[in-house]
Amino acid sequence: MSRLEALRDKLAGGRPLSGEMLEGCDFQAVAMPRAVFHQCRMRGARFNGCDLSRATFSGCDLALADFSGARLDGASLVDCALAGARFGTLAIERLVLAKCDLAGSDWRGVSLSQGAWSDCDLSGATLAGARLERCALLRSKLAGADLSNLVLRHSALPEVDWRALDCSGLDADTTVLSKGDFSGKNLAGLSLARCNFQEVVFDGADLSGADLSGACCLKARFHAAKLRETRATRALFMESSWREVDAEGIDLEEAVLQAAHLDDCRLDHARARRCVLAHSRHLRATWRGADLAYADLSHAEFSRVDFSRADFAWGRHHATHFLDCDFSGAKRRRAFTTDAALLEAECQAGMPAPRAFSPLPSGEGRKPQAVSL
Repeated sequence: MSRLEALRDKLAGGRPLSGEMLEGCDFQAVAMPRAVFHQCRMRGARFNGCDLSRATFSGCDLALADFSGARLDGASLVDCALAGARFGTLAIERLVLAKCDLAGSDWRGVSLSQGAWSDCDLSGATLAGARLERCALLRSKLAGADLSNLVLRHSALPEVDWRALDCSGLDADTTVLSKGDFSGKNLAGLSLARCNFQEVVFDGADLSGADLSGACCLKARFHAAKLRETRATRALFMESSWREVDAEGIDLEEAVLQAAHLDDCRLDHARARRCVLAHSRHLRATWRGADLAYADLSHAEFSRVDFSRADFAWGRHHATHFLDCDFSGAKRRRAFTTDAALLEAECQAGMPAPRAFSPLPSGEGRKPQAVSL
């Protein structure tokens, strides 16, 4: 009886393999469902076409192993060394990876569903063209990983530093990417609809033409970013920070920018119908030719903002304050202005009284003038 046959008989009897030296062993096409491997040295082993469904590997050395064509549904790998391992173009469900070294591993074209990866090292790994659906990748290192053309659906990759990663062609939908850093990344034209970008940093990023419709960007930061012609309908930007942003032609229809701060931003020709800008603050921004019809500007504050040729029709401007703003050619027909009874009720309910802008510094060349619509 060969050694491989003896191992198969042992596994068939429900006994785990522990401490075995199996370096370079060829398990090709061997059926080992529910097998248990504990602290085995299996470096360079070949599992091509092997059935490892619901198998368990713990503390094993699987560096450079080849899992191409293997079945890994429901398998668990804990505290294993998988550096340089290859997984081919597998379709895997419910794969669990915890505390594994996956540096330089190859996951190109892999389709993962309902997987859970935590505390893993994926430095230099390749996930180009992979698809993750209903997966969670938590507290893992991704330095230098290739995530180009990665497809994410209903998944979670929070707290990732994307700055040194190749994420060209990223396609994400309904995915949690919160507390990440996309500073300086080219995300132009990408589909990122309905994703959670809470507290994400987009400083210097290019999101021009990207799809952010329905995305949650609560407390996100956009400093020196580009959002030209970006689709952000029904997106949430509450308490977000915008500074020196070029967002000409952005689509903010029914978006929420409540309590957002926008300084030195360009939103010319923005489509912001039914947009909520309540309690937001704007300094030296331009909304030239913007469509702000039906928009809610309640309690918003605008200082030195250019609204020339903007459309405010049917907007809600309750307790809205404007200081030294340009309304040349603006349309303000049938806008709803401050409701005195509502303002009194708000004050009685403890809401802070509307705060006017401080006077402009001297020498600006224009006399400050507060205007309430």
